[in-house]
Amino acid sequence: FITPTGEMNNMLILNDLLPYEQPFNRAPWNYNGNETIINSFPTNTTDWVLLALHNSNNPQETIAQRAALLDVNGSLRDINGEIGISFPDIESGDYYVSIRHCSHLGIMSNQSVSIPNDIAFDFTESENKAMGEGQLVNKNGKFALISGDYDGNGIINNLDFNKWNLENALVGQYVTWDGDGNGIINNLDFNLWSVNRSKIGIGLLQK
Repeated sequence: FITPTGEMNNMLILNDLLPYEQPFNRAPWNYNGNETIINSFPTNTTDWVLLALHNSNNPQETIAQRAALLDVNGSLRDINGEIGISFPDIESGDYYVSIRHCSHLGIMSNQSVSIPNDIAFDFTESENKAMGEGQLVNKNGKFALISGDYDGNGIINNLDFNKWNLENALVGQYVTWDGDGNGIINNLDFNLWSVNRSKIGIGLLQK
């Protein structure tokens, strides 16, 4: 997050580090989708996220998932570059919505969302948009995911520090312990883990 602009950086695509195939095809996400960028990323892409729809009566049940592109302003883009993510094979209805990222605690909407929806469900508007307490961090009036979950299990603890500590001087690599998403692993990524250590995501998204 860049405080003066109110947006995130796009250093990963500027340095050609962002993978062209979705990066969630391994533990703990184990998502086998085939989302791939054929030519080039939209200019304002900051990273990939994993979007999911959950049963409104049993949010533990995942109905559908899609890997999506996160814009620097917080919007989600489909791999075709268009704002918004489509789930063409699901029935219209109410679903809880979750978003997960390789180095941040995942979040789920505090209420079910009617799909398809003309008005975006905007997690950045309020901490109360996410299920549970303290699941978003206030960044100059915008609410954002909490960084430091470097192993993606929904809990920020020493296991995440261990991933950073083993290789904490990498340059020009796409790894989950790059907490600020700039392609450089250093003390700034440790600082993000440190300030958020002991934070716990909602149980529904822990792996």
